Amino acid sequence: MRLMYLIFALVLAMLGMLIWLMLLPEPAMSTGSPHPDIALMNVGGEGLARLGDTVGIVFWLQATAQCVMILLIALGVSESRRTGLFWSVIGAILLLSLGVWSALYLSYLGYLDTGETGYLLGFPTATTVMLFGIWGTGATLCLLYVLGFRRFIFSKEDEAAYEELLAASLTPEIPEDDSPGATEGQ
Repeated sequence: MRLMYLIFALVLAMLGMLIWLMLLPEPAMSTGSPHPDIALMNVGGEGLARLGDTVGIVFWLQATAQCVMILLIALGVSESRRTGLFWSVIGAILLLSLGVWSALYLSYLGYLDTGETGYLLGFPTATTVMLFGIWGTGATLCLLYVLGFRRFIFSKEDEAAYEELLAASLTPEIPEDDSPGATEGQ
C-alpha cells in the first residue's frame, strides 16, 4: 500500500472520530453548576464523569494524529531511502511517542478519578511527562534528522549531482544569432 493512502485512511479515521465526538450527547455537569456561595461562579462536577463517553475516543484520536505525524515525516524521505533501518528508527520513535502519550493520558485520568497525583522527578507526574516525555520525543525526531541526514535525506551523491547541476546552470551560454544578415558583416 502506498504511504499516501495509509495517511489518507488515518485522516479519514480522525475525521470519523471527530464527527463521533460531536454527535455524542453532552456529559452531565460538563460545564459545572452554580456555586452555592459565590454568584456568577460555576463549580465543576465529578472530574472523570465530565468526560463522559469521550475518554476512549479522545485517546485514540491523539494516537492516530501521532501516527499521521510520523507518516508525514516518512513521506518527506525519498522512497528509495526508506530502508529497513529507517522504518525501524521511525517506528521506535512512534512507539516512544505513543508510550509518552499513554502515560500522560493515564496520569490525567488517574488524577480526575482520585483527585490526587503522584510525583516524579520533583514534579507532578503529568508535568514530568510533558517536560521530559513530549519534548524528549520531539528531540528524538531532531536527532534522527541530524544523524540520518546523509543517509536518508541528502547523500553525498545527491550533493555531487546538485553541485554539477549548479555549475552547469552558472556557465554562461552565448546564444547563436540565426537572424538573416547576422553573418554578413563578418
